[in-house]
Amino acid sequence: MWNLTREEQTVLIFLSGVFLVGMGIKLLGGIPRSQNLSLPTSNSLVKVKIGGAVRKPGWYSLSEGSLVIEAVKKAGGALPQANLSRLNLDSRLKDEDEIWI
Repeated sequence: MWNLTREEQTVLIFLSGVFLVGMGIKLLGGIPRSQNLSLPTSNSLVKVKIGGAVRKPGWYSLSEGSLVIEAVKKAGGALPQANLSRLNLDSRLKDEDEIWI
């Protein structure tokens, strides 16, 4: 009936597959949307005291869930003689935490 070359048969099979996959997605309600993976924002603040080998020691207000490293940055960053290896810079801050660098 149809005299198709091997190359034309391959293209026809490929296009049929693409069509079938597209129809399957359409009939099943589309491609699922990813969940909102952004971190929840919080209006709550925590007050933390940071002192020692930082440029601007003192009390700082940061968003709830902020990390120790963010407090260090807010205090102007660590001084050259600071030993940050003894701190867990990825730990979450709690209200009234005191961090000594």
